Order: sequence, then structure tokens, then C-alpha cells
Amino acid sequence: MASRPRIRRALDWVDSPAGGSTPWNMDALDDRDISASGNSMSVFAHVSSLVNLSMFPVYFAGAAALFICFFPGHRPSTRFARWVYLPAGLGLIANLLLVSYLGKMYPSGSVLESQNPVLTVSNFASLIRGVGTGFWSAIIGTLLVLYGDLRLRSGNLQLPVHFQPRYSARAASITEHSSNRFIWMMVSLPFLTGFVAFPALYSPALIRSAMGYGWNLEWQSPSWIVNYINIQMWGTLGLFVLLCFALGSARRETLRQSLRWPSVVYFVLGILLPAIIFATGPLYFYTFDRIHWAAHDFYRFEAPVFLSYFSLPQWPYLFLIPAALVEEIAWRGYLQPRFISRYGLYRGIFLVGIVWGVFHFPSDFNSRMTLIGILIHSVTRLLNCVSWGFALSWLTLRSRSVLPAALTHGLANCFIVGGRSGPVSVWFLIFSWTVLDIVLFRFWPPDQDVDLEPSIAAGEPPLPTPQLVDTLS
Repeated sequence: MASRPRIRRALDWVDSPAGGSTPWNMDALDDRDISASGNSMSVFAHVSSLVNLSMFPVYFAGAAALFICFFPGHRPSTRFARWVYLPAGLGLIANLLLVSYLGKMYPSGSVLESQNPVLTVSNFASLIRGVGTGFWSAIIGTLLVLYGDLRLRSGNLQLPVHFQPRYSARAASITEHSSNRFIWMMVSLPFLTGFVAFPALYSPALIRSAMGYGWNLEWQSPSWIVNYINIQMWGTLGLFVLLCFALGSARRETLRQSLRWPSVVYFVLGILLPAIIFATGPLYFYTFDRIHWAAHDFYRFEAPVFLSYFSLPQWPYLFLIPAALVEEIAWRGYLQPRFISRYGLYRGIFLVGIVWGVFHFPSDFNSRMTLIGILIHSVTRLLNCVSWGFALSWLTLRSRSVLPAALTHGLANCFIVGGRSGPVSVWFLIFSWTVLDIVLFRFWPPDQDVDLEPSIAAGEPPLPTPQLVDTLS
């Protein structure tokens, strides 16, 4: 029987490192016994790659559905049938057949075969029941699109998706089209950046070959540090290329306005804010343990050591900051001023947080999640991005630059991904960011003379400066 680590290496090789999640039902293949079938690891890896590729038609269908919501055209129902239902159906059928083939070709070597019924039974009904969470979530998403399509045909729904004028602080402008295009590209197309997995995988071998050690694909990296930095830099580059396409004609002006050098005070705040948030949890636990020690263990054990509750992430995680800068240019640099000018200060920042949260969805989920887990994670992701986004927006509006917000964003990611934030739940972080938001906006409100939209289409009247209290038209 092939060992589990060997199978896991094959799955790791065909999975995209930049994707951040395991494909729908690939985890069920961890215990496949490839030696029992007499086939080589390379065959397994190639077929597994096809399983991954079978998901791309479904990703395409989701991107197309969102595009039609923004740009329905004259016959949106025809577009849904051609660009959503057809590719989604083909992708789901291909994924189902390939996983079924792998299950028959590589039988399970585990004594707990009942845990993987989808790959050990030939009954088609049982196969459908056990294909995995991702498969069923894709079907549910397609059915929701079909429900919206039926309501559209009956006249109970209108496209494109937009807020009614009474909820807008400013009438619709010709920049709304470009904003919709930007949102669609940044929310629907990040999965394309997964193609950076190929240079991220092969570049260490190329470097090794250039150094005279020969070509060897098995040599992934000399250490996790090199591998992590390599993947982060390639992933950031792919995201930046996507951002440049999404910005369109506003690219140069947005970059110029976003990257202005602010006062050093805001750089200090950019460091202090995440430090305060992620020190709150360890400080709470230290205080609790200290009180408990003083009350019950004063003569039996030594007192808790204060510094042992605090630690910094390892330095390679600092390479998360460039990716945070790219995101801040997108959300706080480009989208925020447009949303604030149209929906008012608080409502605009709130909507930016929602879009920012949805942007993370493609890399948030994996095949180990249940449907309830997906729903809960979606809610916590949106709440976290909204609460965190208000603090980042405050930094951007006060400093007139995205650099301090990018620093806060990147350092917070270092604490989260680096695993050094202590036993702090996401709900605690949401609460902490919300309290900080209230304090910042209550006692140090953003300047009202900030130039909120740097790149306005030619011929459009100048924007009114939004007030701190949203106004309804």
C-alpha cells in the first residue's frame, strides 16, 4: 500500500499553492492505494490534475453569472443558459466522472472504507450522495441563479443589480459602469491568479539549475522559508496584474493618489493598531491566569510569566505586506472614494467591506467544510472585513494614502497566518475592531476636505464632499 505522505505529496503537487484551499473532493483520495492497481504515481497525478481542471468551467459559470447581474444585456436569460448553466453542468459532470474513475482505479487501503463511500461503491445513487460539500454547494449556487432567472422572466426582478436612488447620496454617474466592471473583475477573476502556481512550483528548480546543480523537479525548495516567500511574491504579482487590468483608464491616477507619502504619525498608527488588537487577547489571558494563580496557586506554582503570552510571527510572514498593499489600492484606493461619493461615508465604507469580504470567498473554503460551516464562515468573513475595513478606511481618509492601511492590513495578516495571535477567536477580533472603529470615528473623525474621487470621467460634474452623516436624496 502506498503511504499517506506519498499520496499527499502527489495532491500537493497538482493543487494550486496560491489557491489557499483543497479542491472539492480531493481529500477523499488521501488513502488511495495506487500500488494495488499497478499504475504509477504519474498517472494518478495527471488524473488528479484533470479533477482540478474540471472545476474551472464551474468557476467560469460563477464569474459569468455575476457579470450578467452587472451587465445583463438585452436577453439576460439567454446569457444565463449559454454562459452559466451549460459550463456549470459540464464541469460538474466531468468532476463527478473523474472522481468516480479515481475511486475505482485506486481502491482504498484504509480499514475505514465506510468513511469514503463515494470511492468504494459502484452504485450511482451512493456516488451522488457522497461527492462532497463543494459539489453540492456548486449545485446550490446554480439553482439560486436559476431561481433569480425565473424571477427575472416573470418580471419580479430587474437587472442590473444596484441600489435604488433613494439609498444613494448622489445620482448614478457614468463612473458607475467602470466601478461595476472593477468589482466584477476583482471578485470573479482572482481564481485566474492560481496559474501563478506553475512558476511558483518550477522557479526553485530553475534557480537550482542555473546554479549548476542540474534540473530536478523533486527539489521544491531548500526550506519552507524560500518556498513561502516564493509563493507569496508570485501570488502578489498575479493579483497586481489583475488589479491593473481592473483599474482600466483610472490606473495611473489611482496609483498616484493611493501611494502618496503620508505623515510618519500614520505609519506609527499603522503599526500600533494591529499591535493593540492582537495584544488584547494575550493580555486578557495573562490577566485571567494571574488572578487565578493569586487566588488558588500562590504557594504551589510560580507566577505566570508576562512575556510568555506574547510573541511575534516569524519574519517570512512579512512578505504578506506586499499583497496587502495591492488589496488596499483596490479597495481603499479605488473603490472606497467612489462608494463614499455615491452612498455616503458610513454606508460607503460598509459596502466596501462587503465587497472585500466576497473577494476572499474563492480561497476561504475547502472540502472538509460542511454546508453549515460554509455559511458560518461566510458570515464571519463578511463581519470581520466590515469591522476591520472601517479602521483601514479611517487610516486612509485621515492620511490621504493607502500606505498606513496597507501596513495595518499586512501586519494583521502576519499575526493571523503566522499563528502567533494566541487563542483569539474571530468573534473576539470582530468585537475588538468594532470597538476601535467607534473610538476612532467618534473622537477623531476623518477630515471632510479629503479629495474622495481622484479620477473622474471627463465631463462629469465635480463631486460634493460627503458629510459624516449620510444624506438621502
